[in-house]
Amino acid sequence: MKTIKTKITNTGANLYVKALLAGTTAGALSAVLLLCLFSGILLISGNLPLELLKWFGIVIGIISAFISGYLSSRITKANGLIVGACSGFIIFLILFISGLADGSILTLVTLIKLILYSLCGAIGGIKGVNKKDKLHIK
Repeated sequence: MKTIKTKITNTGANLYVKALLAGTTAGALSAVLLLCLFSGILLISGNLPLELLKWFGIVIGIISAFISGYLSSRITKANGLIVGACSGFIIFLILFISGLADGSILTLVTLIKLILYSLCGAIGGIKGVNKKDKLHIK
């Protein structure tokens, strides 16, 4: 009996799954690093208002969604808008689920974060697809 060997290539859905996984991992790691940076700022500055801390969280999510969308679309080299928006949505899910441990609930601010993170991921995806590979100086 003959066995058929198949080789998994980086095409189709496989490429998109790998790109989303790599981009989302990088985005989540950037969120952790930014949280550590802002925690250091908080310790140095002393007592900051609670409203300012909420804005820090939103800014961290926006930056990590952009990074996630950018890197995901750099891997796929196509469909930057869709790949970036999906990356931003996954970053939103990660941050929202981790926020549930703190007792947060679904509010209008949560839906605004969903839109912001998906939009920033899509912008990062567009930037990633349109990025030139190398800088050529003539």
